[in-house]
Amino acid sequence: MADPTYQPKVYRKRGGDEIVVASGGKITIEPGGAIDGYGPSPSPIYVVDALLGDDDTASSGHTYWEAAQLPYKTLQAAINASETARLAATSIYARPTIIIRSNGGYSGGAVGAYIMTATPQYTDVIGEGASPFGSGSGIVIIAGTAATVGTMRGNYFENICFEAPGAGTTYYGLFVTHLLRTRFYHCSFMGANTGAAAAEAGLYIAGDVGGVEIERCMLSSNLHTLLYGIKNLSGSFNDCLVKDNTIVAATVGVYINSPGRDGGTRIEANTISSGGWRADTPLETGVYVLGGENCAKVVGNYIIADDCINHTFPAECCVANHCIQGGVGAIEYVGT
Repeated sequence: MADPTYQPKVYRKRGGDEIVVASGGKITIEPGGAIDGYGPSPSPIYVVDALLGDDDTASSGHTYWEAAQLPYKTLQAAINASETARLAATSIYARPTIIIRSNGGYSGGAVGAYIMTATPQYTDVIGEGASPFGSGSGIVIIAGTAATVGTMRGNYFENICFEAPGAGTTYYGLFVTHLLRTRFYHCSFMGANTGAAAAEAGLYIAGDVGGVEIERCMLSSNLHTLLYGIKNLSGSFNDCLVKDNTIVAATVGVYINSPGRDGGTRIEANTISSGGWRADTPLETGVYVLGGENCAKVVGNYIIADDCINHTFPAECCVANHCIQGGVGAIEYVGT
């Protein structure tokens, strides 16, 4: 309650220990000014805005609550600053947050999309925009690259479209070397909206996968159907959850080539098929699992394919999948 004996709406109480902002008053921080102290979050929050941002370190690179500072213009500049701050902190696991604002544009082959050439670690990355499913204005898009963004650890991604920047088998929505302890929620992994050929995969992991959640995501394309939805080329695929996703592909929906081990992994309640708008070919295989030690469980999926499930241990690990295989429907594991 403001002290009625004072006329100003912003004043210092007697004794100087407290500043009061009465109704109608405000504190304005001009450019170059700041209020130091413990902010509202123990970890920094970075904002990326392609339309309003500035990568000049004299005017950007500051936390979300420093209102006088500009957001970053490019995603990679924010990632670099976030990683520098995280590694310099007392605990490297004190999670920064990066908020990416939509630039309002339609990608059209990742034109106007944000670029990530090196991944953050132990960071929450949130898209501030429209739903990433489909195409159109307002979606936060991170363009894929033909080269890996490196090994990804401990991240959380939400409401972001990872889109292949071109057509052909050297392009991916997201390409990582190893993928560890990371969660993707309500994201999309899309083929390019331009070009004459399909992208190789929505999500491509060259090596080990462990402790990963991919949930309520879409792996698809608005032009040529992806060859693979999720493709793990080699290594392990341990303790992962792939659940409640829509996967549209031409060759394999979920491809796990893990001669090492894939124990603790569950592929559950996904819809896997070819088709949709401008489908190129029928889906060849819904789920492919080459497992070594233990085996991934394939449970309760809806699959339309010529070969619905190709699994090293089908009888032991594939349960209650609704499969339409070669035009015949069945509720069973349907493994070969």
